[in-house]
Parts: sequence; structure tokens; C-alpha cells
Amino acid sequence: MTDRRSRPGRTADDRKEFFVSAADNKDERELETPRRRIRPERLALLILLGLAVIAGVLWLILHKRSGFTRAEIEKTYTTAASGQAGIAPFGDGLLRYSADGASFLDTEGRELWNVNYSMNAPRFLCQGSHALLADMYGNLAVILDMSGECGRFTTAEPIINAAVSAGGVTAVALERDLNSLICFYNELGIRLDIEISLEMAVSGYPMAMALSPDGSGLVLSMVSSQSGNLNSQLVFYNFTVGRSEANRLVGYFNHEGHLLTQIDYLSAKRVAAVSEDGLEIYSLEQENKPELKASVPFPGEIVSYAAANRREAFLCPEPGTGDLILSVYDDDGEECFSKKLSSGARGLTLGSELVMLQTDGRVDLWTYSGTSYFSGTLPQPGAGLYLMGKKLLQLDGNRIRQYRFR
Repeated sequence: MTDRRSRPGRTADDRKEFFVSAADNKDERELETPRRRIRPERLALLILLGLAVIAGVLWLILHKRSGFTRAEIEKTYTTAASGQAGIAPFGDGLLRYSADGASFLDTEGRELWNVNYSMNAPRFLCQGSHALLADMYGNLAVILDMSGECGRFTTAEPIINAAVSAGGVTAVALERDLNSLICFYNELGIRLDIEISLEMAVSGYPMAMALSPDGSGLVLSMVSSQSGNLNSQLVFYNFTVGRSEANRLVGYFNHEGHLLTQIDYLSAKRVAAVSEDGLEIYSLEQENKPELKASVPFPGEIVSYAAANRREAFLCPEPGTGDLILSVYDDDGEECFSKKLSSGARGLTLGSELVMLQTDGRVDLWTYSGTSYFSGTLPQPGAGLYLMGKKLLQLDGNRIRQYRFR
């Protein structure tokens, strides 16, 4: 007969492990018990927090896709002066200029400095932290930086065109009898020992000009008429690597039957040239050998063009429809985005972060990736609008309104 008190196969060590394991399981159950006893109010709070996080993520996704649709006046400032002839963004503020002077306003409407002069037709040009006010067909030019006037000069001949670099170097095209003379000045208004003389009957008229950011490169659009047709020649000069070349000329491109009306240095190595039917981008990777990098045809006659922030944008009618096409390109000629718009679109502006278009009282803002940032109307339409980063400022008489979007 088998003794039931003796269980074969279970040793003293086995019984010891059994009791230890049972004790461990008991400890685990005791540790788990408090976790199961979550109070209802705490559970409700956790659920609400989770829902809030989910709602925030969904809002961000929807905002990224559709942008803001409502604009509110966040602040209104009153400026000391009104009735100026021109207003332009300059650095982190606005420059207001007229025939008898200019003043710099910050985004709160405060006048930080002013400059006095007398001009008949002041033209404002800006690149980086420097700007130029030149009296077209007059003889005076004033160079500005972010603290005010840094130089001025007068010319013996009338100014017919001008350009300024980011460092303040200035080039002016002067009319001398039947010739045009390109003269250069440093940021203090002191004339440099460099000039280019061009015979208009041979080279044409300097329709457009641009200086490189450091002032060492100059590009001219020289327009001439042959057999009743307007032709353009895009001419590249360099005053560093081009010292050994005649007249500092390092390259040129002929455009027969085309009028190049605007030139922009997108960067030190890229130049954009605009004609009535297309955009061309030139590479200056080799400073002494410019080359055409990209050519972008316009779908129709250009309505508006702008260049800034190493990008260029144009607005043209879509063939066969009454709509317009907005196209934005980078400095390699690659399309950033394109939008089909209604026929009333006007007022194309490129800011440091946003693209702006105004259409019959409506304002549309996009990022440079083509995402809508704002689309809607403003409480006070009809006045001048200016982009300062992602801020939208409206200058109306002697008032500045700053908008916020919702």
C-alpha cells in the first residue's frame, strides 16, 4: 500500500520554490491592487486631457491645409505724418518718402529717424540693410542704412537709372549727350574710380540694372531698336574677376525681339531677367562666365511680377479662360507652387515668409510651399498692405493697422 503522505517526485527544494513563488505572486497582486483603484474623477481628467491633445492635433492638421479665414485688427497706431508719395518695407519697418524727405517708422508707427532733401521724382531701391533714394532725371541721390542717412551725392548729369547693393555700394546711369555713363559710389557717397561709358547708338539705352549683394557685379539690360523692332542685350560686368577684361565685361546675351524690363539678383550666384513673355535665370557659379540656367515661359502677357527671398513669382492669364495663374519659382528655376485664381487678382507681393495677392478687396497669403496661410477679407479694405514676416500691416493715411488671423 502506498503511503499517501509521501508524494514521490517533490523534494524539499521543490516545496521551498513553491512557497517562494506563491509569496512573490501575492506581493505582485498587492502591488497591482492600488493601480486598479483609479478614482473616477482622475479617470475623467485623463480622458479629457487625451481628447484635448487629439483635438489640438486635428486643429493643426486642418489649419495647415486650409489656413486662417478671419482677420481682426490687433493694434492701431497713429503716425506723425501723412500724405507721403511712397511707402516701402525697409528692414523691420516702413520707409515713407516724398519730394522733400523720408522717415522711418517701426511696426508700432513710431518715427525713429528722418532725412531731409529736395527731389522732383524720388525712386526707392533697397537691397538688404541698405537703400537708395534717387531723383530720376535729377541730380541727387541719398544712401540709407537702418540708422538713417549714411551718404549722399550729386551728379553733373541727369540720373536715368540706379541700383544699390546690400553693402551700400551704388551705381547710377547718367545721361551725357548721346552716351550713358555708369558711375559708382561707396556707402558714404564717395565716388569710386570706376566708370563704364556706353554709346547709346551702339549699345542701346540702360532699361534695367542690378548690383550684386557685395557690389562687385553689375548686370544691365541695354535696349535698342533695329528695323522697328525692340531688342535687348543682357550684359554682365564684374569688378573683381573682370579686371583683365575690356571695360570689365565678362558676358552678354542677345534677346532679339524681346524687351528685358527687370533684372534682380536673387543671390550672389543667381540673376533673374524678365521680359514680356518669360523669365530667365542665369548662373554666376563661375563669375567670369555667366550662363543661362533656366528659362520659364509665361502662359500669357504678364500681369504682375515680384522677386524677393531668392524666389520670383509672376501672374499671367491662363490661355482660353478668364482665369489667372500664379506661379512661384526658386532661384534654380524649379516651381515652388502654382495656383489658379480669379481674373480680378492684382497686387502680387513677396515677403520674407509669405506670398501675398490682393483680389478685389480679398487677401490671400501662402507660404513658399504653397500652403494657405490666410484667405479672406479685411475689416478695412482699400488701403496699402505690407508684409513684415508673418505680420500684415495696413497703412491708411496717418494710421497703421496690424492684423491677427483666426
